[in-house]
Amino acid sequence: FLAAGARAFVAPDVEIPWKNLGVLFDRRSTHPALWRHRRGERARAIGGDLRRRAVRCPNAIPLSRRAPRAFLVSMITVTRDITGAMRQHVHVGHHHITVDESTAGGGDDSGPSPHDLFDAALGACNALTVVWYAKRKGIPVADVRVDVERDATDERVGTYRLRTTLTLGGTLTDDQRGELLRVAGKCPIHKLMTGATIEITTVLADA
Repeated sequence: FLAAGARAFVAPDVEIPWKNLGVLFDRRSTHPALWRHRRGERARAIGGDLRRRAVRCPNAIPLSRRAPRAFLVSMITVTRDITGAMRQHVHVGHHHITVDESTAGGGDDSGPSPHDLFDAALGACNALTVVWYAKRKGIPVADVRVDVERDATDERVGTYRLRTTLTLGGTLTDDQRGELLRVAGKCPIHKLMTGATIEITTVLADA
């Protein structure tokens, strides 16, 4: 998914060639410059700890302290389908999603809209979090369904409302059902949507 020679930026002042990034996560690696990360520190190396903890990789290229904030290489690409009025193809790793607008919005309704994907991310995260938690705690959940309803009437003035309804299958006590409901409300996407400051940077690719 990366062009030849692509580089992964992992800290504001260090650039490590992508081919060396696998060494960082390889438990068996004996790379002399990255041995410190072998016991639980590999993940933190991707964060700000790399600046003060990591020994520089021999192939690392110093960046200017004034360089723009570096982003990890994206695994999401959106390309236009010229056979449709507005249809787009979203590639997430090896997965593919067709995204479109409704006919009323000028599209062909050949796939979910971006708003649909936004809402679906919350519902899917609710369900995944409940299943993960239930397995971890031994709660006998037989099935999980999440219905997401949208109220976008005030979106243009800054309020976007989503209501999720959680349906649980299986023989569960009231306490277990209440516990899983609370867990669903703490899923990562719920927290991201309601508590995080999201910074978006849009730039033009090189011509």
